[in-house]
Amino acid sequence: GPAIANSWRTGPDLGIPGDVQYPQVISNFELDAAHPGAAGPGHWNDPDYLVPNAGMTPAEAQSEFTLWVVLAAPLVVSADVMTMPEWTRAMLINRAAIAIDQDPLGVQARLVSRSGGTEVWTKRLSGRAGAVAVLNQGLQPATVRLTRGMLGVPATRPYSVLDVWADRTFVAGGPVLVSVAPGTAVLLRVVPRRRVSVNAPGRTQGSRRARGG
Repeated sequence: GPAIANSWRTGPDLGIPGDVQYPQVISNFELDAAHPGAAGPGHWNDPDYLVPNAGMTPAEAQSEFTLWVVLAAPLVVSADVMTMPEWTRAMLINRAAIAIDQDPLGVQARLVSRSGGTEVWTKRLSGRAGAVAVLNQGLQPATVRLTRGMLGVPATRPYSVLDVWADRTFVAGGPVLVSVAPGTAVLLRVVPRRRVSVNAPGRTQGSRRARGG
């Protein structure tokens, strides 16, 4: 804990290089997420290294990064930076994702909704903002309705939504519909606004998948 260290592992190794399995990523995420109260500025839960080129598909690697970001986990990468594909480099240096992970509040995400194979995790950010990860562990595409309560925004104000991986921002005045491909996670940054015209409900097609090759 914080009395003896500034970071600690919350689960086992993800696997050996070249044979990392996505289910182990989910398992480590869940083990880490079980201890939100232990995380905070100067003391962090660590679900293990990011391993984007160690056996997972690009979409799975992007999901891993999304989940680590909302956990406020240390972003330590185990990969050869000299030979990594361009999609990996672009993902790892995404400023919006990194800013969510390294937000000054240091708050770890909490589960706010689970339905079938989908989960919604929210993370409080500084400046009245918030981050949302929508995870689809099912075998079919899913559409998830995110309410104001789930997003953590005031009941009477519009809000802007940044779909981090799709690199798209829109303004909503009601629930947001998120489409999530199987085995992927959507990452959103939500900020309440003052006066602006809105399109409600909002809709995002979900993350643009990381592309290999």
